[in-house]
Amino acid sequence: MILMLLDHLGKTILLKYQFLTYIGRLSFPIFAFLITNEVLKDGWLCTGDLAFIDSYGLLHIKGRNDELIIRGGMNIYPQEIEAALKTDDRVREVLVYKYDNKFTGVEIGMKISGEFSNVKEVQKLCTQILPAYQIPSQIELLDQLKKNASGKIIRGVQNG
Repeated sequence: MILMLLDHLGKTILLKYQFLTYIGRLSFPIFAFLITNEVLKDGWLCTGDLAFIDSYGLLHIKGRNDELIIRGGMNIYPQEIEAALKTDDRVREVLVYKYDNKFTGVEIGMKISGEFSNVKEVQKLCTQILPAYQIPSQIELLDQLKKNASGKIIRGVQNG
């Protein structure tokens, strides 16, 4: 397998720059019927993962391009917020997503399950752990999050 690292303009990247990952030029992709022009660029499969290479040459996946939240000029990765909140023992499951607000633009939403009495406890946890720009504007406390047939949490606002 070959991995090609390109920026959003399709140019080869340098170290420490964020990029979309491409896996490439498979002569017979197993899931060829799923591949559309949206994910196939010049014969390369765009994974949609946002990543960077550190100074040691290690590849770090930051999140998915389609899940990236840009709020107040800041790039926010839902997976980073989820990972930070999961460090608290009370959190069982958490899902962070973006949603549109007709007055303020893109906002952060969160669905969470765990050992919390109310949303105020979750808000307090968020203010203790997260930087201000990552604090969700909408928090929903649930018994459990919806999962697909393979047991993975269904991403997006439709969960709940």
